[in-house]
Amino acid sequence: MQRGYVTTSVGQLHYVQAGAGPDLVLIPHAGRSGRMYAALVAELAADFRVTVVDVPGTGRSAPLPEGATMAQIGGWYAEALAGLGLASVDLFGLHGGNKVGAAMAVRHPGLVRRFVYAGQSHSIIPDKATRDEIFRRTPSIQSVLGAVDPLAHWAGQFRENAAFWWDDALLASLADPAARRRVVDRVIDNLEAFQDRPTFYRAAFSYDMEADLRALAMPVLVLELTTPKEDREVGRQGAAVAALIPGARLEVLDSPDTYAVTLEDRAAEVAAILRGFFRG
Repeated sequence: MQRGYVTTSVGQLHYVQAGAGPDLVLIPHAGRSGRMYAALVAELAADFRVTVVDVPGTGRSAPLPEGATMAQIGGWYAEALAGLGLASVDLFGLHGGNKVGAAMAVRHPGLVRRFVYAGQSHSIIPDKATRDEIFRRTPSIQSVLGAVDPLAHWAGQFRENAAFWWDDALLASLADPAARRRVVDRVIDNLEAFQDRPTFYRAAFSYDMEADLRALAMPVLVLELTTPKEDREVGRQGAAVAALIPGARLEVLDSPDTYAVTLEDRAAEVAAILRGFFRG
């Protein structure tokens, strides 16, 4: 796996790259870096040249400027891909990364050949007013959006990382090095990104996702990640999203309520979905 930096107008962005073949770009979830895709990159590198660029404000990339919009973030990401010589790519964006991907794909026609738009049900609600209402009653999101008290923000970060570290499922599988590695990576990513994460969430909160979804002109697979809690509190959104995009397909991955959004321990399953779409 090659690691390096690419220069953009917002600063240097960190990337990892592996494999050979058609170019496939994976955009990480908000607040996460390419670490979250280590197993997925390994699964896909036999079939694609896989590139993961850390979004500004995450991993080892340059900070995210205050007041940045999703259109700007998508533009900086497109600059990074151009700097790496990638002119036409298949694209996978998960959760916060799906918004970066959609903003980039609409504003840089021809760059994205095919797009897998993935996220939990609450993350892919197409109607902004409905999505805003969900965000307003979600304490974890509100605590990030309203992070104006440095002490409260600092304490919240400690509680979040402690919850990862002492998670019951992890403690039951401490003998598994891969499980420990996933938690360590998540904590590192949180520490690297927590100061800029409020800026990203404010950009996501103000983003008119529905307008960009309607403007997507490439083949799209909507991958909805569901849990029983999401079904009760939000309802499934994948069909509504797919209906906005001409010819879009829909697949669903069901998970228990305790499941993390990042799919890090389902790399083989996700890789099979991506191969089927990008090579089909």
